[in-house]
Amino acid sequence: MALVVAGPIVGAVLSSTLPKLLLLIEEKLKKKAELKDQVESMERQLRSIKACIRDHNKPNHSNITELQIDWIRSLRCLAYDMEDCIESFNDAKTVSRKKLQEKIRQLKDAVKETNDLYQSMPKAPDQPQPQDGASSSNTRAQPSCNPQRREQDQGIPLVDLVGKEENIRELLDLMRISQSPLEMKLKVIVISIVGFPGIGKTLLANQVYDKMVYYSQSRPNNSFSRQVLIDARTTKEKQVVLEAILQKLLKQGVQQDGMGTRASNKGRQHPAERGVHADPSSSNLDQQYMNGIQERLSSCIGTHRYLIVVDNVQSEEVGRYITSAFPENGTGSRIIITMTVDPGSGEERCCSAAGHVSKMRPLKAEESVNTFLKEAVEGQGRQPQIAVENEAMPSPTIQKICDGVPLALVNISEVRQGELMQFHVDEAWRQLGEVEEARRWLSRMMLHVLPHCYNSLNTHLQACLLYFAMFPRGRTVRRGSLIRRWQAEGKELGCTTTAQGTENLQALIKRNFVWPVQVSMNNRDAEPEVKTCQSPGMMLDYIISKSKSEEFIMLSCDERETRDMRRLSLHTGVPSSDGGGELGVLRDKRMSRLRTLAIFRANEQTRRLSFENCEVLRVLDLEACHGLSEDQLKEICKFLELLKYLSLPGSITQVPSHIAKLKLLETLNLGKETVVTVPVDVLWLPYLKHLLGKCELCADYSSNKKLIKFLSGTGRNRDEYSKLETLAGFAIGKRKGFPQLVRHMVQLGKVKVWFDSGADFSSFAAHLAEGIKEFCRRASTDANDGVGSASLKIDLQHRSANLLDSLGVTGCKLFYLKVNCCDAMKLRRLPAFIANQDVITKLCLSWITLDGSQILATLGSLQGLKYLKLVADNIEGSIVDRGVGQIQREVVIKHEGENSRRIRETQFQSLQRMCLVARRKLDRINIEREALSKLVSFHLIYKDLDVPSADQISGLRTLKELALHPEVKSETKGAWRKAALALPMKPQVLFSETKDRIRWWLTVVAIIIFVAILVTGIVLAAILIPIARNPQLTAKVEDSRLNTFEFHNRRGDEATMMASIFRYNVSVALAIGNPKAVLSIRHRKPLVATFLFHDRRLNNVTVVDEGHKNRPKKTELHLLRIEGEVSFNVLGVAAAEELKKQQAAGLFKVELRLSVDISVLREHKFSLSCPLRLQLAPPGPEVVLFHAVNCILDTQDKFYF
Repeated sequence: MALVVAGPIVGAVLSSTLPKLLLLIEEKLKKKAELKDQVESMERQLRSIKACIRDHNKPNHSNITELQIDWIRSLRCLAYDMEDCIESFNDAKTVSRKKLQEKIRQLKDAVKETNDLYQSMPKAPDQPQPQDGASSSNTRAQPSCNPQRREQDQGIPLVDLVGKEENIRELLDLMRISQSPLEMKLKVIVISIVGFPGIGKTLLANQVYDKMVYYSQSRPNNSFSRQVLIDARTTKEKQVVLEAILQKLLKQGVQQDGMGTRASNKGRQHPAERGVHADPSSSNLDQQYMNGIQERLSSCIGTHRYLIVVDNVQSEEVGRYITSAFPENGTGSRIIITMTVDPGSGEERCCSAAGHVSKMRPLKAEESVNTFLKEAVEGQGRQPQIAVENEAMPSPTIQKICDGVPLALVNISEVRQGELMQFHVDEAWRQLGEVEEARRWLSRMMLHVLPHCYNSLNTHLQACLLYFAMFPRGRTVRRGSLIRRWQAEGKELGCTTTAQGTENLQALIKRNFVWPVQVSMNNRDAEPEVKTCQSPGMMLDYIISKSKSEEFIMLSCDERETRDMRRLSLHTGVPSSDGGGELGVLRDKRMSRLRTLAIFRANEQTRRLSFENCEVLRVLDLEACHGLSEDQLKEICKFLELLKYLSLPGSITQVPSHIAKLKLLETLNLGKETVVTVPVDVLWLPYLKHLLGKCELCADYSSNKKLIKFLSGTGRNRDEYSKLETLAGFAIGKRKGFPQLVRHMVQLGKVKVWFDSGADFSSFAAHLAEGIKEFCRRASTDANDGVGSASLKIDLQHRSANLLDSLGVTGCKLFYLKVNCCDAMKLRRLPAFIANQDVITKLCLSWITLDGSQILATLGSLQGLKYLKLVADNIEGSIVDRGVGQIQREVVIKHEGENSRRIRETQFQSLQRMCLVARRKLDRINIEREALSKLVSFHLIYKDLDVPSADQISGLRTLKELALHPEVKSETKGAWRKAALALPMKPQVLFSETKDRIRWWLTVVAIIIFVAILVTGIVLAAILIPIARNPQLTAKVEDSRLNTFEFHNRRGDEATMMASIFRYNVSVALAIGNPKAVLSIRHRKPLVATFLFHDRRLNNVTVVDEGHKNRPKKTELHLLRIEGEVSFNVLGVAAAEELKKQQAAGLFKVELRLSVDISVLREHKFSLSCPLRLQLAPPGPEVVLFHAVNCILDTQDKFYF
């Protein structure tokens, strides 16, 4: 009965409310669609606004008024607000729809107001049209055939080849034709000279070309009979360059053969034989032209051996096009191109089957000094090398200014040439001590090189390059940290994904705007990947200047600039606008547009930090700002809800639970200095991808079912799950938590584990083993090709390697495994945990002592291994009998033989890169033919390395790179170069800086800095202690005038003398000075001047107030006016009698006494006496002669009151 009654009631309710509900939903969806349309319209307007700003920033933009500059600033602020509004729409949870609509309405009004302001501005006058005879944009620029002459005409100094002997030797070796069977095929070899602008590519190519021309004239039988040197700087049109080369070749044919060489259609070649390679991406028109130019070049060159040098190639496309046009005529010809863009590993042969890339390196410190002195002492009659030995030369200063770029060194020497003709070189060094001044000069001198390089980049690459101004000079930047910053910045840098960020960074490195410092193999393909990098100092100066002019990054908090400040970076040594308290400006409400803040000042007063008005902050880097308190960290969590990147200093040992408010946080970097305790709220952050540092959970949450569902993505709401990809890492210590939860983190791809030496591992072993096994299983399942994609790093500290066996983990599929152990026991066999990684791609082992033969024999079974790195103090091999009476210790890598210690042909089939680093001992390495058949890079880092034997590396037919320790002997370097040159691929021989060497240099620098600080402290103490004992505050009366000094008797008789009064009026010009050149003098109490007559005080006057400072080597002049009257009784009978005597003589003896209480490191109290002899000045402006009086030290306070 109840159901019968309830049915009609429910139906009635639904019939009345359902239409309203549907109408409400429809209205809501309509508003959402309208809001989306408004945001899309705003994005289109934003693109137009940014284009307008870019037009304003162009160097050829002139005739800009102050009103237009202010309008551009307003436009930039408007663009910032629109970016924030669009991102708020994309992050729908950060702001309500009502607030967003209100913000859009305000922005529409701002756009209208800005547009009205632009319409009301007076228009700039039109640009003058070019006169007749001036070059137009349609005129093709012809390449120059004499790059030296061309550079000299433009005022560009040619750099010297100091320190480039190795590059010259390398290129000259490539010019020769050896008698090996492989080289008898006489392929065309394309040589690419790559380097930073101004590093010496042009002069190096010219030097090689001149030597080959001279060699061709002296030995015509085995030389280049056709030589062309051409500069392609003036054009990007590849056809123009080829036509110019062809004309030169035709001219040489007429001169040498005595007849013209016509390019006919006879003898047309097969398409595969027309060039080194055809360009498959060319259009039909380009392909037709390419076919024609190949035919003409082939007919012109014939069977002649040719040398083509193309300088300043502007792009990879031009380089590929030029090199692919020349015929393969079987004569062993050479093509040399110089370019700023690195062809890269995928194109490093420049479309040629045989090729070479010569990368120009910056000069070392001593080479920089030689280059500078070679230019500096020219005309003084001294040899540069002699000057190097005799002069006091702070080479770090030169290296700091120019970063070893020869063109910068030449420019610096030319800047100082006027002074160097008059003074000695050491005077030049003293003048160059002002590094900032030299940098300003250098920036102006290099403006003909750098802007062209910068303008060749697209908008996103320009923004990424300007971002390097964020980091202090000399600071290396970690690749991962940089890319994560770029991602947090948003769309402006074009790096919304890790792949885009990596691509942009590689593009900057490829163009030599950024130099790699450390290279790692952390990518899936085991290819070299930049680990740390930095921008060269000369380029960094230009970047900083450009970022300031475009207001991209500010390095100070000038009050005039706070309204449109977007990124702020505070460096040590950068002058502040308010005496060092720059962080106080963060409290300003005009900092509301600040998006990025980085502080690189370890001694910054963090109590001044306030983030209340920085609501749109996305990136906050406080890693170098020590002293951050927990209250300030709570303030960060409270106000910065849009934060995506947060890096904290090592002083933070515990993260508060308030971190849960940072819902959009993607990266949390806690540092590696100390173990940081984090709350479980960190794991609940919905967008957190990277948790970096040594961290541990505050408690065990392995039984929290909601957390497990969130980490594993099995909760009720499948859209809400953990995005954590990197956990690098967590510490195995006394607290539980992470080992139990790792197995549930489904998105995890990179894990690092630290073992605390004092922890009880038995309680964690089972959980950790299960977590690692599940982590590896998940990674191998997700991989498309069945190869693991997980990265695992284990730092065992001083624990034994047997700990890995105790994990009991088998069947894992990792792509990268790194194990570091400080155990002193020799590692004779690989733990089963490592040996069973049958599909591992990369392996890095760091131990104290390794048994090389056993380790290599075991690793040979890892068929998928592409990269192997062994780091140890000692790498010991096996004892192998080499003949009667000869026993040698060596690591043997062979393809044949039955000895189990040797590596057979079936082993190491995939190994491409191998690195052996020995700090103390490395037994001999011998690699025979057919072993390591795919090896392309071999790093043998051992400073006491021996000379290679005849067949030690002769079997490495695919080797492209050979790296040795930089401190190996010179004869050893030459022997390894010779051995490398005999290989088919002619690998580059590099001398890499190891971490130990870098650490050694850092230690040396630290010791030098410590000694310098100690010496400075001693010197300062020697200077300051005498000053503290005798501060020497000086006082001098420069001038004085006595206007009134007499008794005033109204009755005029002697009887009433006792009732008269004494009146005085005197003016004094008192000079107070601090003669010392080091410390200021601070007045602890007011400096009081007392006016006395006959030891009777008449009056007191304050000269300076309490707290006043007298600066070093400064003198202050104070004008004192002392006047008043006293009764006869106060003055006394004796003083009255003395007054009568002096009045009769016409000269009055008075005294000015100073009571001094000052502080110079400690407190000082004393008095200064200034005895004065004054004549009574007549009425009127008549001048009275006065001789200046120096005040003397007097501690006797014997005056009476």
